Amino acid sequence: MIAKRYGKSVQSVNPEFDAVAMNEIGFRRDQAWSIETETFQATYERVGEHLLTGNTEGDTQQEVESALLAALLADLRAVEADAADGDVLLVENESGVDYPRLHSTQRTVVVGFENRLHFTYTVDPPIRIGVYRPKRA
Repeated sequence: MIAKRYGKSVQSVNPEFDAVAMNEIGFRRDQAWSIETETFQATYERVGEHLLTGNTEGDTQQEVESALLAALLADLRAVEADAADGDVLLVENESGVDYPRLHSTQRTVVVGFENRLHFTYTVDPPIRIGVYRPKRA
């Protein structure tokens, strides 16, 4: 399960990575699971971390951006699939502090006798996923 902190609670979320959205990397609450932050900290311990990042290049801006987001989502789903039963994958990036964003650069490349644009997209800072497991009694 993927979760994120919202105020005084930790809630389950679904990733929404969309190249045409204002915030390309997003997480939407799904109301399936919620726990108070203090209770979460008392009952779960951090056992690992995953940093998700990526880099893509190409000739079409939207295709390059969409490919990077698709790769990030695939990486996140792979981490989720590898998690043990009962583990919580907590998105630890905070809005306004270190929230992951896509950064782009473009340059002109000469192909034959034509000028073409070449786009590069990266994620910075990486999506930081903490792996939390219930504490043993």
